[in-house]
Amino acid sequence: MNLLGDSVEMLFAARCMERGYMVSKPLSDKIRYDLILDCNGVLKRIQIKSASTTARGRFTFKLQSSTGGGYSEDDCDLMVLHPRETEYFVFLLPELFIGRARFNLDPSKHQELINNFDILCIPSLELK
Repeated sequence: MNLLGDSVEMLFAARCMERGYMVSKPLSDKIRYDLILDCNGVLKRIQIKSASTTARGRFTFKLQSSTGGGYSEDDCDLMVLHPRETEYFVFLLPELFIGRARFNLDPSKHQELINNFDILCIPSLELK
């Protein structure tokens, strides 16, 4: 993991802890998620990605691992995106990241995904 990736994970973990969520980090980098969040007994495997702005204030996120493979529901429960030049996080449910190589974020069109920390307390079965 690089320092930028580590810092984004720490920033997200801090935001979660400020909201009262318990945060755990796997001991291995070989696991296909970055953090585990516990919100009143609801556990979520979280994969975190970051990106810089592209044209016209939009962001393009690569939704693949460093080995080039995409993610499935067996890998993680939620994907959290962090546009580097911002203070917010974007929450993607599996239907928005499974089978996709990229996600193009337009903050003006994806407001419902931004800083939706409440989604962390919804059991995974209810998300489907």
